[in-house]
Amino acid sequence: MEASYQAGGKFILVGEHFILYDIPALAMPWNDVAFTLTKTPSAEQPPERIAQTWQHARTLVGLDKTSHFPFALQSTIPQGAGFGSSAALCLSLLNAAADEADVALSTEQKIEHATTLESLFHGRSSGLDPTVVAHQQPLRVHMGHKPKTFSWELNGYGFVLSVSREQRQTAEAVNKVRLFSEAQPTRFATMLRTMHDLVNNVEAMMTGSAVAQDLSLDERGQRLGQHLNTNHGLLAELGVSSPHLEELVQVARSHGALGAKLTGAGMGGGMVALAPENQLNALSHALQQAGGQHTTACRPSRISE
Repeated sequence: MEASYQAGGKFILVGEHFILYDIPALAMPWNDVAFTLTKTPSAEQPPERIAQTWQHARTLVGLDKTSHFPFALQSTIPQGAGFGSSAALCLSLLNAAADEADVALSTEQKIEHATTLESLFHGRSSGLDPTVVAHQQPLRVHMGHKPKTFSWELNGYGFVLSVSREQRQTAEAVNKVRLFSEAQPTRFATMLRTMHDLVNNVEAMMTGSAVAQDLSLDERGQRLGQHLNTNHGLLAELGVSSPHLEELVQVARSHGALGAKLTGAGMGGGMVALAPENQLNALSHALQQAGGQHTTACRPSRISE
């Protein structure tokens, strides 16, 4: 049987951009999609960047470099949309190299090495994507702090993820937020306080913690959706949404989504919508009809399976 190495995707649920201003973000694994390496004698030579990343992965676990690339590549993770495609690639290559070297890596070592590889692959990596992909659990991520896993306890609800027609412009989006913070410091300070509370409330709705104990499951789902809408409104105010992202968000909300927002850097790229699990297929169809690309459901209840 041919050996294979696989890693899933990820998406940021709330907190993108604000994480750079000392606000936590909540990130979710997306295990309904995956990057897969399969060992095969008929493997074709990959693109140069992937070949170089494989060589570097080998050196990280004590192997010599080689001209041989023994893998077939397959991915169902949308690329260039903030869903962790490059992190999944790097983690898969690292796991394959560690297996060949007969080296057991801890989760922390995998994150460290995968972050190094991702920086080599497409420029400086924050480490967020490799961290979420390696843990395969919902994470609270706060720059300068150890990431904290939490459980998904909102059974019966899930997400639909989709990609806008526009190409993501990460650097432009980050610059827009910086310019906004400098031009409107008072308003931006208010937004930061709002986001801090929102992140805590979102985590409470998902985990059913003490804050949410008096709420029914349906009430928690409704409130989580409202929080996602609030987060999207703040991001749109910062100027990091885009015309097709706005269209997809509105289509989602009018076709059963309790909340919808852009996810990731914005300026194009991905969006996420929350809905009861029995409505995910209909919601996916509506987004596809609106031109959403790579539209796929994510069912967090499967995370622990």
